[in-house]
Amino acid sequence: MPHHTHLVGSVGLANVETVFTSVSDILVSCCSRIPDGETDERGYWIRWQKKNFDNCGGLELKLL
Repeated sequence: MPHHTHLVGSVGLANVETVFTSVSDILVSCCSRIPDGETDERGYWIRWQKKNFDNCGGLELKLL
């Protein structure tokens, strides 16, 4: 029975090359697509997006 895997989000590895190599070595033919793992400065994706959020006039920061 074939298995299919769908990966989303961050991968806690050092860089994009390591993510692609590791995922392809481990999951071999289970993935038709491999995300880059949001490494480096994108490791905290929501913080990385802050500059985009700051430029959206319709958004307001609410601290709870």
